[in-house]
Amino acid sequence: MLLADMGAEVIRIEPPAGGDDRGVGPHFQGESLMVLAHSRGKKGITLNLRSDQGRRLFRQLVTLADVVVENFRPGVMAAMEISYEQLKQINPRIILVSVSGFGQTGPYAQRPAFDPIAQAYAGMVDLNGFPEWPPLKTAMSIADLAAHSFWSLWRMVRLSFSNCSGSAVVSSSVRPCTARSAPSASS
Repeated sequence: MLLADMGAEVIRIEPPAGGDDRGVGPHFQGESLMVLAHSRGKKGITLNLRSDQGRRLFRQLVTLADVVVENFRPGVMAAMEISYEQLKQINPRIILVSVSGFGQTGPYAQRPAFDPIAQAYAGMVDLNGFPEWPPLKTAMSIADLAAHSFWSLWRMVRLSFSNCSGSAVVSSSVRPCTARSAPSASS
């Protein structure tokens, strides 16, 4: 979203049934307002990356790309035979940004995470609402927005450096980005 706002050509790739976020309301004329807002300025295609044809088309896109952003659990890209090492063979200057709920390593790395889970782990749900209420997530997908803002910044920085040094992998985790964005409970 941010890079598209700044003029970059951004292509959102979704599975044939659409992304999980398409079900998030409210909806306007059958479209999720969140998807419309977050996908503004982006081109969109559907690809079945679990099929040979989908991976072949994805690899063709990689030959033209500066950056690939993925948000699978660790190991999924390798299982689909489109790991960073494989993408680098196609495009030696490619930058891979991997965004996962809990990072690429560690005890929670394989756990899936959506925005409310990241907010809960970061402690944001305890800071929202009123003391007599149970924990409450924010109305916006603030954890996703924080993570995407951080990796957009990293992409720009890394892309600048890659002009001198070649390819790179940037890894970001939603939970720590959310924790860094949350105000202190004592403030």
